[in-house]
Amino acid sequence: TRVRDTDLTAYTHQDTPFERLVETLNPERSPSRHPLFQTMLSLQNADPSALASTSRFPGLGVSPIDADAAVSKFDLLLAVQENAEGMRAVLEFSADLFDRETAELLTRRFVRVLEAVVADPQVRVGGIGVLEEGERERVLEQWNDTATADAAPDVVAAFRAQVARTPEAAAVVCGGVSVPYGELDVRSDRLARLLVADGVGGERFVAVQLPRSADLVVVLLAVLKAGGAYLPLDGDFPAERLAFMREETRPVVTVDEVWLAGAEQRVVDSGVVLPGAVDVSGAAYVTSGDRLLAVTTIGFDIAGLELFTPLTSGGTVVLAPGGIVHDPDQLRDLLVQEQVSVMQATPSLWRAALDSPDVTQALTRVRVLVGGEALPSDLADRLTTT
Repeated sequence: TRVRDTDLTAYTHQDTPFERLVETLNPERSPSRHPLFQTMLSLQNADPSALASTSRFPGLGVSPIDADAAVSKFDLLLAVQENAEGMRAVLEFSADLFDRETAELLTRRFVRVLEAVVADPQVRVGGIGVLEEGERERVLEQWNDTATADAAPDVVAAFRAQVARTPEAAAVVCGGVSVPYGELDVRSDRLARLLVADGVGGERFVAVQLPRSADLVVVLLAVLKAGGAYLPLDGDFPAERLAFMREETRPVVTVDEVWLAGAEQRVVDSGVVLPGAVDVSGAAYVTSGDRLLAVTTIGFDIAGLELFTPLTSGGTVVLAPGGIVHDPDQLRDLLVQEQVSVMQATPSLWRAALDSPDVTQALTRVRVLVGGEALPSDLADRLTTT
């Protein structure tokens, strides 16, 4: 219906002179391209033989002459001519942008689409394969060959290695509670065995709906140790969205405060074996001794960087309570009290934080990580001079 309405509206203006169209639209001019469009499909369905009819031009002999255009007016022009024998198409291309091999490849793809539609007029456009066999192999096999002999360690393996190095160092700090690496390892191991007993394993999801606390980090590690994947459910999300997320993933277990309270009463089966991991060492982004302030909601992927980068390199996760990012005074106090040395946030959050002079002073000892949005130059200047 939209296509029909658009076409009918266009037909009412089909006699508008092109010069008038350019004058009305007044597009930005560029010597490198056509100002209105760069790709054109032209269909010529007038019968050329009718032009040669003497009844139309008495006393004149008329014959068609092919005009050989040496210059392309557009990036691509596909001209289709319909006649009694069928259809003939010519692809005209800008030699400054395409080589002949690419143009020929485009024509073969176009023919492949036409053949698919003729074979099955009900086929969905998105279901038509346009790649040739060699192209498909190149994209899927050759370009996508990312195998490496020195694969990076998984989070659990790197975390266990760090536990062995610094079992007494603070791993997580939140709300005045500090959990050492050794204790975090033991607690997450215990919960991991309970999760395995409840059916968690490879390709199985665990819904995690907990407030921001040390227990949250314990549970996330436990899910990874059990071999599963966690589905973070933010309590601030609308109920409809949470229901949709559950329906899409169908988690085998939902870990919330009720589940945790019950877990304290359950007896851990010591015979439950957790998936193994290779012991490795080495740091990633945060060096040993750093204290990273984790402010990102657990439902956003950057939360993984904030939580697991310190835990696999000997740093400390300072988990910010919910809502603190909206209060510059509380943010300032937390930065100072917990001696934060690294903080990652979006440019919009950094701008809001810098609007408070007290926060600016507290940031003088903090290494700044920025991501998630474009970084304006004026904000970058303020961050680098803070």
